[in-house]
Amino acid sequence: MLALDISALEMQFPGLAEPVLSIERFHLPAGDRLAITGASGSGKSTFVNAITGLETITRGSIRWNDHDMARLSSGKRDAFRARNIGLVMQDFHLFPGLSALENVVLPVRLSRRLTSAERDRASYLLAATGIGRSRQRIETMSRGEMQRVAVARALLQRPGVVIADEPTASLDRQAGSDVAELLLKLAAEEGATLIVVTHDAALAERLGRRIKLASGRIEEDSRELAAQ
Repeated sequence: MLALDISALEMQFPGLAEPVLSIERFHLPAGDRLAITGASGSGKSTFVNAITGLETITRGSIRWNDHDMARLSSGKRDAFRARNIGLVMQDFHLFPGLSALENVVLPVRLSRRLTSAERDRASYLLAATGIGRSRQRIETMSRGEMQRVAVARALLQRPGVVIADEPTASLDRQAGSDVAELLLKLAAEEGATLIVVTHDAALAERLGRRIKLASGRIEEDSRELAAQ
């Protein structure tokens, strides 16, 4: 599990007078579940890009346990993310022409030789997500099935944290509910910290802690509200 600590974080984009993200202090204990909510343009995607090392921060620190993303080079951030962070995106980022199994193991195969243990784990995760035909080509699957494959891929390397960006937004209500249940169940079983960006109020409620972003700042934190 990984704990997240943010201190004096600021991200500024060229041509903009105000920072797109400004968070003085934030702590998420290892193993916690967090929902990130807010209107479009509130800074949710920038927050995800910052904590995963996809973008360089302007000021401050983002620490996953003892690893400060602000002090890592771009290459080292990429390596840390590959080892420790499982990403589930709204648009899946799966490759047509490949099977479900091939999509799950592709990130590993692009960097090194796949082990038999990793292949077995990929098959196990696909079965755990309800994908019965692991060799079915991805383009022949429903969107709900595709998102299940994306969840399996995110968990392959046993990441300390799983981050899902609007994982149910492009799914119908039932498929979205099923994927939400799957994320919660598998993250708990794997012992991973879970962070979900969502507009789905029902999913946000199930995650326990919720923060609402507005203009790049934390406007509400359910943990602080509960303590008042």
